[in-house]
Parts: sequence; structure tokens; C-alpha cells
Amino acid sequence: MRSKVLLLLILAIPLAKAGDDAERKATAAMANQHMVINFLSGWYYCTNQRWPESAKTLRKFQASKKISLPVTAQWDLLESDKFTLDAADNLVVRSIRGAAPDARAITSTNQPPGCHGHDIELKAHLNIED
Repeated sequence: MRSKVLLLLILAIPLAKAGDDAERKATAAMANQHMVINFLSGWYYCTNQRWPESAKTLRKFQASKKISLPVTAQWDLLESDKFTLDAADNLVVRSIRGAAPDARAITSTNQPPGCHGHDIELKAHLNIED
């Protein structure tokens, strides 16, 4: 619960600077999709000691582990060319402006998570672009 409150606070400041109401709602929804990818990528990393190759890999991973999330993954969007995952030492996730109608571009940078048994310490940073 504490992490959900922290996430809301993290998103509140950049979204307050967003334009109209439609843009704020669309950008918040897109940020939630980033958090889906960030969370599943962290779990994938701790399980496999490497980053996933694609959103399709994460979709299969979620299904095989039966992972339920508080936000429904929009897999058609996440697997489209509007969303990219670039893995090296860090995982960089990008969604372009307009990936969903009215949404701003977002970049997430993920450092390797802390893997402590069943506890995963995510190290993700979201940047909502102007």
C-alpha cells in the first residue's frame, strides 16, 4: 500500500504540469502501463538474472507465473512500435507522444533490482516529457 501511495505522489507533480484534463488522464494511464512493464521486468530480472527481450516476453512470463496486477496490462499497446524496451546494464522503456490519444511521451529507466528471496526492490525512474 505504501508503495502505491508513493507512486501516486511521484506521478502527481509532473502530471500537475501537464496540459488539459484529457492529457493528464491519458498520461497517467500511460504511466501506469510503464509501471506494469517496470514491475514485471524487475520480477523477470530476479528470476532470470537478465532483462526481458520484449513486452511479448513479459506477457508470456506474466501468464506462466499467473501474476495478477492492480492495473490491467494493455498488451496490444505494449507490444506495438509505440512502446520500446532497450536492455543493456539498465532497462530503458519508452512510449512515444500519442502512444495513446493525448498521452505525453514517457521514458522509464530501470536499474537492476534488488533481489531478496520473494522481495524485489525496484529501482525505476519515470520521466514524463514536456
